[in-house]
Amino acid sequence: MQSIQPRDVFDPGTYAQCVRSGKTIYISGQAAQDRDGKIVGAGDVTAQAERVWRQIGSLLEAAGANYRKIVKVTTYLVDMADREVSMSVRKKYLGDHVAASTLVGTPALAQPEMLIEVEVIAELD
Repeated sequence: MQSIQPRDVFDPGTYAQCVRSGKTIYISGQAAQDRDGKIVGAGDVTAQAERVWRQIGSLLEAAGANYRKIVKVTTYLVDMADREVSMSVRKKYLGDHVAASTLVGTPALAQPEMLIEVEVIAELD
């Protein structure tokens, strides 16, 4: 198992943001945090979703993969009314690539300013 931590993604220190085990890549739930852990786009789900998907791309690249290698996506939303925005931003990054998917509505995430969190599993060839 290999822990992967690119410099541009917040390092929580208590868990791995990304782990590669064999040909499988597990990316922990990504929230809109800058590399110092500060929330990006407070109150703006579009800005937060953009940040989340850019971080996922950075983690995938560091693990030797790309968005097209994603096989499973789990999205957590504080407000289910943000579903369309979330899916629109996701489509911007995934294009026509489809993966297994779960959407979960939750009353809160780790910090009150967080509106969206996304975790993914990807498979290398």
